[in-house]
Amino acid sequence: MIQGITTLDEIEEIVYTLRNEIERLDGHIDELFDGSQKNKEQQASIIHELSTIRFSEMQDGKINQRIGHIEEEVNALLKKRSKMYLALQEKIAQSKVDLKIFAEKRVTSHQVLNDIAQNVINKENKVQQYLENNEAYQVQLKKTRTTREISKQANDKSIESESIRVEKGTPYEESELFMYLWREGYGTSEYKNSNLIKMLDSWVASLVDYEKHRVNYWTLLEIPKRFKMHAEKESEKYMHEVETLASIEHAQAKTLGLDILQEEEKDKQEDVDKIDDHLVLLEKVFESLMQERQLFAKDMDEYAIEIIEILNKTLDAMSMPQLDMLIKQTPTTKDDRLLDSLNRLKEKYLNMQNLISQNRMKYDTKINKLKDVEQLREKFKRNRYDDIRSEFNNENVIQDMLGGLLGGLVQSDILWDTLRRSQRHVDTGSWPDFGSGGMVIENSPWYFPQSRDGGSVFNLPDMGGFTSRNTLDGFSTGGGF
Repeated sequence: MIQGITTLDEIEEIVYTLRNEIERLDGHIDELFDGSQKNKEQQASIIHELSTIRFSEMQDGKINQRIGHIEEEVNALLKKRSKMYLALQEKIAQSKVDLKIFAEKRVTSHQVLNDIAQNVINKENKVQQYLENNEAYQVQLKKTRTTREISKQANDKSIESESIRVEKGTPYEESELFMYLWREGYGTSEYKNSNLIKMLDSWVASLVDYEKHRVNYWTLLEIPKRFKMHAEKESEKYMHEVETLASIEHAQAKTLGLDILQEEEKDKQEDVDKIDDHLVLLEKVFESLMQERQLFAKDMDEYAIEIIEILNKTLDAMSMPQLDMLIKQTPTTKDDRLLDSLNRLKEKYLNMQNLISQNRMKYDTKINKLKDVEQLREKFKRNRYDDIRSEFNNENVIQDMLGGLLGGLVQSDILWDTLRRSQRHVDTGSWPDFGSGGMVIENSPWYFPQSRDGGSVFNLPDMGGFTSRNTLDGFSTGGGF
């Protein structure tokens, strides 16, 4: 067996590992991004210098002025972009701090919840031990079980009689003439028709031997009704006895202060739920900021788009073949060296873009995996599987699957299905199906963890190897719900 809180810790560890890997990749992309930006600036500077040399020889002041204007415009946008990127980095750093603070707050708050839950378990144990040795309670428990068995038998007979009615009633219901007379109420005080119709109906009745079959069909319909009335009567008796049994349990639970402790646990669970909800929001904010950061790495932010558009116009006007041809016409060798530097920068820039692309693919894969694991963790917590009363069998299988989840060999939905089927209520010594809890959960005073939406509850283990409570008449109130 592996405890629920231990399993959650291991899922959290996978989340942290994935985040660290994403942060490492993000840092590497960031370095490449900075390098590519500097490379672009160097290319722009060389292009400007080449243009200046050529334009100087051509003595075209207007063109010189236009190139200078472009450079100033690009530099101004780059400064704004840098400022915006630094502000984004600060937001990301603060988001990480917020996540860490609330994650630690969750751990602390959940530990307090576990302590209160243990107090509830201990108090439930005392109440159940007292009831096991209380003669009046044992008498009521036996009476309740007896009425439950009687109610079950009555309900089974009601279902069986209805099945027989359907089976044996089919021949009658398939006879159109018989069913016509039956619906008209022929042969009863409800039958009212004209003399002519009565004469014709009498003739039809003689054809199908209606009177004999009418009595049989009426009996066939009446028996299930009486069985159903009997089943409902026995069910009411049973529910009355369950309520009486539960009232004894509640009275003793209140005497020992169990209800107060359970209210404390409920309040603390709500506090933990609020932290979980806030963590979900913080993770969405962090994810949004990281996506915004990726726009910078992909040169898809608003400033990059504007800068690229400006530079593209310049580069379109001064393609490499044109620059090469112009440079060969000049007597100086300075522009030849600049052109060689520009070629090397362009090659280096292309390599950096390829590396950024490769790392972005890895980054996107890790991000998708992180989302899957975070969704798994969210379902785990919403189903209260980290409760102190929760554990999982198939420990080795789960451990292997957790390892495979991080390595990408196991899908989160397959792991979730395994967790859901393997989850069990811990043998704490107090059982949620003790007494009335094994009959009507809503009426019992025992705490039974269930999901936040109330749609699912913990699986109770088979009795083998687990503590049994109250073995009256061979029955057990614990572990057999």
